[in-house]
Amino acid sequence: MRVLYDGWAAAYTPNSPASLHLFDLLSQRPASVEPLVALPAAGGGAAWLPEDVQVEIFPLGNTETNRLRWEQRILPRLARAHDADLLHLMSSSPALFGAPPTVISPTSFVGEPPVPRLGATARLRLALARGAQAPRQLVLWPDDLALPQTLGRVEPLPPLVPPDFNPSEAPIKEHLQNLGVPASYVLYHGPKDALTLRWLLSAWSWVISALGDQIPLVLLGCSPQDVADLMPQLRGLRLGQSTYPLPPQRPEVVASLYRGSAAVFHPLGSVPWGGTLRYALACARPIVALETSMSDALVGPAAYLVKERDTRLLGAALLTVLVEDEVAASLQQAAQERIRSWAWHDFGAALEAAYRKVLRG
Repeated sequence: MRVLYDGWAAAYTPNSPASLHLFDLLSQRPASVEPLVALPAAGGGAAWLPEDVQVEIFPLGNTETNRLRWEQRILPRLARAHDADLLHLMSSSPALFGAPPTVISPTSFVGEPPVPRLGATARLRLALARGAQAPRQLVLWPDDLALPQTLGRVEPLPPLVPPDFNPSEAPIKEHLQNLGVPASYVLYHGPKDALTLRWLLSAWSWVISALGDQIPLVLLGCSPQDVADLMPQLRGLRLGQSTYPLPPQRPEVVASLYRGSAAVFHPLGSVPWGGTLRYALACARPIVALETSMSDALVGPAAYLVKERDTRLLGAALLTVLVEDEVAASLQQAAQERIRSWAWHDFGAALEAAYRKVLRG
């Protein structure tokens, strides 16, 4: 069957959950699937796609209005032009009219912090998505999370984590050396908007006040604009050389950065697919995160979860993990026990069955 995959995020936010989940899907796709990825630009992560994946580029600038056009008009048009049997989206924004049978892997979730202020176009996208639920539309959901009640038809699938994210392999040294990453670091892999950065760096400042510059905070997936937004906040908080922004990296390098980290810091909510907490859990890294219903369900005792959005408490939790070896070791052991139940080897077969269920209507 021919499946058209939405590659918007791969082009414009290559290390986002939506983009990495696309790469995960392609790496574990069933043999019966002929993949076609639609891209609005040739840059970003477009060059990282597997060689046997067909690519269709429809040039479109990175704006909210164009994103709406992409979802509502261009993707259905490309699906028809290429005789695609299915359309697979990474966001819950299917076309209201004219869409082929559609499968959705949500890589964001309403209600999980940070909750953005939506502009008029974003609110329109949300309204159209709510009106687009149809019999030939299926939402895929990891079977280790409670099934949502508001997303229409939902199909549980095994968690999807590619083999590079594992607890047994050391990071590839060349990857870290090429990036100039120090031997010990904390990894942050999340949103880079101004509000989230202010929240993140305020929590990090409590760690630095105790440890100094011994261990830096690596911020993965920073665009040039992200770095520009970051600098004034670093100066204001006097964080010196304690942060290390990195541009977007290939998926295999992302895996090395996870495996090599001393801890993963995620003072935010979780997402169903392609998220920081699942990757960190798969690599059995010590995790400090904000407690939400989804993060608690995903990691359970395998992370140090902080109940309140209090930067001092988050900083103290991260400091505890970094200086108390027994705490870090217990989190890693809990992570390894938790991921033993993941039947990720069965994902390809389950995905094929879900695709055929949608085609049957």
